[in-house]
Amino acid sequence: MSRFPSISCRPAAIGLAALVSLVLPLTGPATAQEKRSNDPVVATVGKEEIHRSEVDATIKLYGAELSKLSPGEQATVALDRLIDAKLVMNEAKDRKLDEDPVVKRQLEEAQRRILQQALLGKVIAAATTEKAVKERYAQDFAKGKGMKQVKARHILTYTQGEAEAAIKALEGGADFSKLADERSVDNSSKGGELGWFSRSDMVPAFGKAAFDLEKGKYTKVPVESQFGWHVIVVDDIRTQPAPPFEKVKDELEQRLAQEAVVGMITDLRRKAKIEKVH
Repeated sequence: MSRFPSISCRPAAIGLAALVSLVLPLTGPATAQEKRSNDPVVATVGKEEIHRSEVDATIKLYGAELSKLSPGEQATVALDRLIDAKLVMNEAKDRKLDEDPVVKRQLEEAQRRILQQALLGKVIAAATTEKAVKERYAQDFAKGKGMKQVKARHILTYTQGEAEAAIKALEGGADFSKLADERSVDNSSKGGELGWFSRSDMVPAFGKAAFDLEKGKYTKVPVESQFGWHVIVVDDIRTQPAPPFEKVKDELEQRLAQEAVVGMITDLRRKAKIEKVH
């Protein structure tokens, strides 16, 4: 009965890792802040200046390719590439290629991508400070005592009304697993089974709702996420031993980054007027 082959409330299901990976080092003209006295002009192409920071960024960008060269040779090659790039770009403008409809679309797409990267970079940087990561470690691992995990099932519906109807059926004595098989649009598991998971394994709204429940209890109000509306029941609760902070630091940073991006996109979707034309 599912309209989708598989749905999960785990962050990886919507390709967040791919989304986060968009945040790559950007190169380009030096910013006003970079054009300080310690960022001298190393060449000019017509009236355009090339600064030392641009050469350094280019060396970093082509690091593997230039690694066998001496520092001086790397700077020379990088500068020549920047000069060639400016010459080609200026020639393209002289030929008015920037006015070509196809090129215009490509430039617009490049601008969108760069703006997306810039925004995601700021959001992720703010969410993954050293303080934030340590606080998350304390939260997830109960200040060294271990990580709390729950074993749960869920019913996923496309509308709030359908989820409320499922809750009403549960209040009337319906079996949760049977109801999940009949009504849930998540066909990734039998009976809505999700197995054991920690709070950060799930998208924020789902994780909070699941970890607020006591063992054997289900949500009396539908939980909304970007996947739809959930009814959640917690079957069991346990605490796993806490690993050392350094061992899980990278994983915690990734979780915080994913949650920050998902939270931002969810908030933007909630505020925006979106109409899909089929």
